[in-house]
Amino acid sequence: MDEIIATSTDIETQVDCILIGHNWKIVAANRHTFGIEITEENSKRPVKYDYIEHAERNAIFRAARLGHRTLGATMIMKKFPCVECARAIVQSGIGTLCHGSTKGFSEERYRFEKSREILNAGDVVLIESES
Repeated sequence: MDEIIATSTDIETQVDCILIGHNWKIVAANRHTFGIEITEENSKRPVKYDYIEHAERNAIFRAARLGHRTLGATMIMKKFPCVECARAIVQSGIGTLCHGSTKGFSEERYRFEKSREILNAGDVVLIESES
């Protein structure tokens, strides 16, 4: 996963994500990126939040663009998704999320407890990693 993070255009926040399909093959892998050409002043907090796409949604969008099913897929990431990404995970039908900790990220900004509530309501199996 470190190779994926190395290609992130968001140097302040390093998050990556892998999406595994039914046949246990990687159908998409992605990281935090700016979806458009970005000026240096727009790449800094707090302005960057209007331009950045999170790794989870990037992986889901890439799978869709490539024609891969996400229903029942497994998502693997080192961190935990924000509320917006949790909704995308549920809506895309991902069945299992293997995730890491929320350490180093703001609960107030990312609302991880609400994310967990959304994922549980969407019947996403949550598997927490020790690392």
